[in-house]
Amino acid sequence: MTAGVFLGRDRELAEIATALGEASAGRGSLFLFVGEPGIGKTRLADEVCARSAGWDFARHWGRCWESGGAPAYWPWTQILSALLRDRPREVGHELAGPDRDILASVVPELATERPDGTRPAASVTGEAQEARFQIFRAVVALLERLGKERPLLLVLDDLHAADQSSLLLLAFVARELRAMRLVLIGTYRDVEARLSPEAGQLLARAGREARVLPLRRLGSDEVASYLRQTANDASDETVASIFRATQGNPLFLDEVVRGLAAGGGAKQPGQPVEVGLPFGVREAIRQRLALLAEGTRRFVEVAAVIGNELDVATVALATGAPASDVDAVFETAVQAGVLIERGRQRYAFSHGLIREALYRDLPNSRRLELHRSIAEALERVDGFSAEKPWAELAHHFLEAGPAAIGSAVACSIRAAERALDALAYEDAFALVERARAALELAPPDPRLRAELLLAEGLARIRADDPRGSERCAQAAELARRLPDAELFARAALGYGAEFTFGLTDPVLVRLLEEALAGLPDADSVLRARVLARLASALQPAPNPRQPIQAARDAIAMARRLGDRPTLLAAIHSGMSAMMDYVVGSERVVLNREAERLATELGENPDVLLAMAGKVSAELQRIIRRRPEVFADLLRQLAEAPDHAILRVVREVRDGEW
Repeated sequence: MTAGVFLGRDRELAEIATALGEASAGRGSLFLFVGEPGIGKTRLADEVCARSAGWDFARHWGRCWESGGAPAYWPWTQILSALLRDRPREVGHELAGPDRDILASVVPELATERPDGTRPAASVTGEAQEARFQIFRAVVALLERLGKERPLLLVLDDLHAADQSSLLLLAFVARELRAMRLVLIGTYRDVEARLSPEAGQLLARAGREARVLPLRRLGSDEVASYLRQTANDASDETVASIFRATQGNPLFLDEVVRGLAAGGGAKQPGQPVEVGLPFGVREAIRQRLALLAEGTRRFVEVAAVIGNELDVATVALATGAPASDVDAVFETAVQAGVLIERGRQRYAFSHGLIREALYRDLPNSRRLELHRSIAEALERVDGFSAEKPWAELAHHFLEAGPAAIGSAVACSIRAAERALDALAYEDAFALVERARAALELAPPDPRLRAELLLAEGLARIRADDPRGSERCAQAAELARRLPDAELFARAALGYGAEFTFGLTDPVLVRLLEEALAGLPDADSVLRARVLARLASALQPAPNPRQPIQAARDAIAMARRLGDRPTLLAAIHSGMSAMMDYVVGSERVVLNREAERLATELGENPDVLLAMAGKVSAELQRIIRRRPEVFADLLRQLAEAPDHAILRVVREVRDGEW
């Protein structure tokens, strides 16, 4: 609604005011504002934030990206980053506490950078769902700590467009709110949410812990009150005409009043309205857009393809215009009520439906062209780096049509990898599936199809989905037909991404042997990794010396290459081949090297694996030299008071492991 005018939500505001008081005392709550487009969900949240000033709440928003391309946990990333932004880096790290590396999946600023400037994946351990639970619990713990400093009022806007990981996190946080100084508000369109079964189910789950407030349309008396405050004419005839046209939808009402003002309205108060009234929001929006000059509209169309929020730099790169010119044009769009300012050279559409109307009115060829221009502009913003906005790039290349399918697949795979690093499995699968659907509409390309199968396979393996190995095998078969030795080797490594101890997989051995035979004999990263994995896959072997020597050769090759990630991988695979066949001192040395490499690379799970390997090797040395000492130690531990580690010891003793 027009700035400064707010009406019709007294009951909702009273209920939330009570909740703010409860949250200040340590009892948090979740509200979900639900309704049709334009009903005033975001406007109500704005009003709540304004009225909460007297309660000294820290207020922050996370806006879901309706136009696609946002990374996993995006609304939560915005909120948590904002909560930590104004603090010195070391204070933010202290607040994150021992969960800092885990929280980096949601708040990238908390990640410890590797020497090459990239950031490691989520530093969590355990099975897929257990690992994601660690992230969710860490977010709750951070919100609890922040709430103790100052009560929090957080808004998640447009949840119907949220990624599944964000909705799962919302449902988790909702169950923990009762003991927190936090009021959480979510807004979503119920129709859009119902169109997505996954989103609908997750929002329903969160709703069981929430106060759901369906927002109704305004009545005729409220429309009359609005007109008295915003228009020259609030006669019964005008109120009746406008109420019929808008049916009390606040956005419709606001657009109609703007249209009346732009068209001159009635000649005299009390006379019938002389301007035609739109009968739908798109028509009303088009009237507003008609006020824009042709040059201004051209830039605003580019903005509509980018999404609801945008920055001047991206639009300038996509159009080739100077940033100062784009900024000046957007200022005129702000005056017309099409855009609003979000900060220095940052803007957003004043309502998502304005952006939608612009986008849908674009000719298809123009839309494809703009998506590709924007993707190429995003590639140039920060140069080539591991931290590119892969999800956003994938979205725009996918929307650019078959001509950009190669870039679309490559960026989708990178975006899926980033989602997996944050344990956002559903988002990774969705990215791969969307790329596969786009590939079906393009000319046949077996290599791209194999790359997508391999990406899906690796994603499913990391999510503990048994279909992952099958996808990798399918990718290997396509690579064999091409033929493509490098792709085949990567697919073979994907098939063997999960280690199985105590038995050999003949399919894996055949794939790795074929991959090794197909690669050039010269030292290479891929050859070192395949050789090391083959060494581990061959054990247990009738003659263990062969795989042990292969492991040593792979480690030596990785050292010659000077590639630390490859050396770390070769040591881990090689250690599986060496098992108990080599002396403990050799394994201790290798584990120490692996621990150092993993520490340097920021791979905390690998650090723990290396430490566990050192402990195992040392224990075996003790058992061989002084078995009676170890047996006595095991007896004492197993009979000690209950503790998690001691339960494991008892299970080992009783043969359960």
